[in-house]
Amino acid sequence: RDRLDRQVQAWQDELAQSPPDWDEADIYRARLELRRETLAHLDERIEATVAKRKSQVEEQTQLTKKLSTAKEKWKSAEAQRKALQDAEQATRKASEALPDDAAISSAVKSLEARVASLTKSAENSKQAVEKHQQKLNELTSQLDEVNRQLLTLQSERIDVADLVAEARGAVSVFLSRQRRADARREELKQRIASAEQLREFLDRTAQS
Repeated sequence: RDRLDRQVQAWQDELAQSPPDWDEADIYRARLELRRETLAHLDERIEATVAKRKSQVEEQTQLTKKLSTAKEKWKSAEAQRKALQDAEQATRKASEALPDDAAISSAVKSLEARVASLTKSAENSKQAVEKHQQKLNELTSQLDEVNRQLLTLQSERIDVADLVAEARGAVSVFLSRQRRADARREELKQRIASAEQLREFLDRTAQS
């Protein structure tokens, strides 16, 4: 009987010293939740940055087309202006040689007006080229910055994803340990209950 009492006391002591550590469980779960929230926030930022980059790439494509069209217009206007300017200079020389020829004088004035108009058109085309080129340069710089931001965010995500996996593993290990501890507590309770029944039986036997 004394041996049984000592064994029951040992089991009760072990049971009392192994309560479920829910505070520790909360710490593990809170850490996992926090890291998951950080990961979700990073995913949102990555998604927004990818969308921004897509928009900028589309804008870059449109600006490149506009710049190409403006360059062609400028090139064409310059070629026409030079051709008409050459014609005007030749006609002016003819007018100087034939000052009384009204038709040649009229042609000079007409060519002067055409050259002036094409000069203005060429200048407008040049300004358009400069404007589109400046915008394209600015957009290219912005796109480079967005690409750098995206690389940084993706790198951060890899690190945070590793931390999430680590925290998830810690929770899994804790829960596994708790399941083993729960099983041990149930085993101790059953052993104590069986021992109590045995003690009652021994007491009744001793009294009879």
